[in-house]
Amino acid sequence: IKYNNEAKHIKILTRDGFFHIAENRKFKSLMELVEYYKHHSLKEGFRTLDTTLQFPYKEPEHSTGQRVNRAGNSLLSPKVLGIAIARYDFCARDMRELSLLKGDVVKIYTKMSA
Repeated sequence: IKYNNEAKHIKILTRDGFFHIAENRKFKSLMELVEYYKHHSLKEGFRTLDTTLQFPYKEPEHSTGQRVNRAGNSLLSPKVLGIAIARYDFCARDMRELSLLKGDVVKIYTKMSA
């Protein structure tokens, strides 16, 4: 999101079929999470981010009424390029990494070229 003219990245976590950014508040769907944070501050998950979700980044409509991105893929169910399963526990060393537990399933949506 853009906050105070800076790009802020928010990692939406999933566990046991629920979506969350703060461990104490879980949602059954991504849309439910977004709707909640349109009316409640993000500070419950990020102390320095006292704002609500206000303007969508993209909002083109598909003929079925479902939002799509420029490539024509649904924003709610993007194409999965692959799946990886963590072979061991991994603790993130900084904000760019993701902590994993052995057996966690990771869906790959994009790949960076080497």
